[in-house]
Amino acid sequence: MESYTCDIIPLKWHKSESVKLLCQQFKLSLTDEQDIRQSLIKIDSAIEQQKTIIQALIAEFGGIDSRDRILKLFSSLFGISALPEAAIDCLATPMQLVFAIDYQQQQLRDETLWSSLAQGDRDVLKKFFAQINRFDFAQFERFPSFGYLESVSISVELCDKLVEKTGYSKSAIIKAIARSISLIPTAKSEAFLIHDIWGHFWQLFLTQFDSDYAIMTTAGNELNPGLAACTEQGFIALRELFVIEGNEVQLIEEKARQFFHGEVQQRLGHLFTHLMGEMLADMNEFKWLWQNDLQQESLPSSSLFKELPTKLDLSLIDIDFLFVRVLEPLLNYKISVTQDSSLEQELLANWQNYTPQVRLNLKQAIAKMYHIFLEEYIQYYQPNLKLANGVFGNLLANLLYLQNILNQLYILPIEQQDLDLPYQDLILLFIGCYCSADCYQDFWDLDDVLAQYFLPCWLKLKLFSN
Repeated sequence: MESYTCDIIPLKWHKSESVKLLCQQFKLSLTDEQDIRQSLIKIDSAIEQQKTIIQALIAEFGGIDSRDRILKLFSSLFGISALPEAAIDCLATPMQLVFAIDYQQQQLRDETLWSSLAQGDRDVLKKFFAQINRFDFAQFERFPSFGYLESVSISVELCDKLVEKTGYSKSAIIKAIARSISLIPTAKSEAFLIHDIWGHFWQLFLTQFDSDYAIMTTAGNELNPGLAACTEQGFIALRELFVIEGNEVQLIEEKARQFFHGEVQQRLGHLFTHLMGEMLADMNEFKWLWQNDLQQESLPSSSLFKELPTKLDLSLIDIDFLFVRVLEPLLNYKISVTQDSSLEQELLANWQNYTPQVRLNLKQAIAKMYHIFLEEYIQYYQPNLKLANGVFGNLLANLLYLQNILNQLYILPIEQQDLDLPYQDLILLFIGCYCSADCYQDFWDLDDVLAQYFLPCWLKLKLFSN
């Protein structure tokens, strides 16, 4: 597999004097100009750090021009030495590494090679392949690669050498590496490479998606008393739903409903971030097809909409997979007479000298809370297209409308484009930055915002550049 270089293309507006001219043209304040300059400095610094760490990592093993070096690099990161050289390859960009492993399901594709391995090595690899094929919310912490590399598996000796070489902290190095290492099946490499490398990685530096993905890692966790939902009445912590008076534990029902809707919308906002991130990656991947129309067959796609920038079918698959999963902790609860859940234990610990009656009444109050949550879910959020004013149906309708608009906007006639102004890149940057603030709210009116802000600003920028 040939080495592939894909870097973030610096805009000509990155120059200091251009920032000043742009701010004057758009009548931005001096504070705005200073904020933009600081953002550019921060982005440049993050990119430089990422490049330095990845290049130092590759150099530590003498490059990736031979499979024995690739395997040593892989083993130092994943702690797996059972993989034969013939089954692994590697592709590098200045900021990323992609390992291609020739496997399917839970074994190597080459039956002869697989049979030649010792049983112990086959067992190790089966466990490893099962792990990387299993969905885990923890993967979102490793945005934008969504990889499987855990910090505990990285060689301590390797980390120490990289600290010495780069001058960056051990935590910074581990974080940079974990976010930059991808694993793909060799047979499907062409279907993943451009999407993952060119489609996603810029989002780490040029949007704030990272914060939403960090929160997504906790989406599968059990509820706890300190969990706070953002509501129209302000933040409401879960513990505030319960009031203890003597031996009685009362649930404040109206506050429980407010908490539920606030928490659901926060969770769906993180899901919307994921949808937007994938959609933007699909659009950037499409740009390669658009620019290399004679080589389209070399880039296979599982989407039925290969000829369009956005992929409605892939977005629907993501929604189907994640919509209920991110809400599940609010809907799924088991009450035991003999054991206390972690939520019960933490609430009771706050109340200290509680009686057995308080413990029993708390179980009843929590059961009532989950009953209210389920009622609100059924009425407003369940994946039912026949539900009047249901969020799920509105989500699909808005997604379809938005993607139709983006499919038209993204491919303007070539004569309307300016080679000095990366029109398609600017659309992606605009959407990514706009939806980085509050993706739940911003998702619903993004089409209007594109019409009211992006297009007028683009036309003004084009006039200015001329």
